[in-house]
Amino acid sequence: MSEKFKTNCKKFFAGGGLYIALALCILAIISIAVYSAIRSVLTTPDQGDLNSNDPLAPSGKD
Repeated sequence: MSEKFKTNCKKFFAGGGLYIALALCILAIISIAVYSAIRSVLTTPDQGDLNSNDPLAPSGKD
């Protein structure tokens, strides 16, 4: 079992699997960076409270 697993791993990494894994890691890092950038843009202090002008946000008036 473990020998078969080792040879499969070697085949995977030799066949470009390393590049696929690297691309997935880079993609994850980029998506996290983009997400945090969007969050920081949406929550800038000069814009005020984002929920105050959001019609879908629950208000205390109900």
